[in-house]
Amino acid sequence: MHRLALAATLALATPALALPSVQGGADRGDATVSGAVSQTASGEVTGRLMMVLRPAVPDSPVLAVSCSYDVFYNLRVVGNVASFDARGRCVALDEDGDLTSSMVANHFTITDNGAGPDGLDVNFYGPTGPAVPGGLVSFGDFTVTP
Repeated sequence: MHRLALAATLALATPALALPSVQGGADRGDATVSGAVSQTASGEVTGRLMMVLRPAVPDSPVLAVSCSYDVFYNLRVVGNVASFDARGRCVALDEDGDLTSSMVANHFTITDNGAGPDGLDVNFYGPTGPAVPGGLVSFGDFTVTP
């Protein structure tokens, strides 16, 4: 009986180790990225992430693109920088009201600069896809947990 009580007391007194994660949302240029990605104790990378793009391309029929990501892998957190790969689906709204859907794969790099503006960079895998040129965000905040 005393061993069980001691084991329970030790288990409650041992702080849980933080697992790598990134969460929040921000605007960079014509893009907004928002969501959370984390690693579980078993090493699986899970989360939910959205990216909305408002392309400023002259003569383009695309008015907006909304991407939803639900498959994540290769999460790496080093200090205040998180990077990961994600797969999902984007839906583009054309000026004639048509919706076009496509599967996408992207690499995200997010830098948590504390009180200063955070960094965001999104690149695509393959010949084409949604991207956000790297740089500081204009609005929003990300939290990276090593």
